[in-house]
Amino acid sequence: MKTIPDAFTRNGFRHHILHRNGDVLLVQRQHEDVSKPHWEVVRLRVNAERMLEGRLCEEGERYPGPEDWGIYGWTYSDLESAKAKFNSLTK
Repeated sequence: MKTIPDAFTRNGFRHHILHRNGDVLLVQRQHEDVSKPHWEVVRLRVNAERMLEGRLCEEGERYPGPEDWGIYGWTYSDLESAKAKFNSLTK
């Protein structure tokens, strides 16, 4: 199964996984043009193996999209609040 990398860039934002417990991540996120980061807590889901535009895509973890926010993802402006949410999901 394909897993989310420890660091990646998506839509101009750099993501760095600070902590992981199973399918729950604490991520530092920062736009390339902004010096101040924010933090996300996300619960990953898994996409099944599938055909996409004639290509076979292997099973893999999926970061929540915008439509999933508030259900599978939360954004925080301070690390302490993000850690509290992460801890509440990993008990």
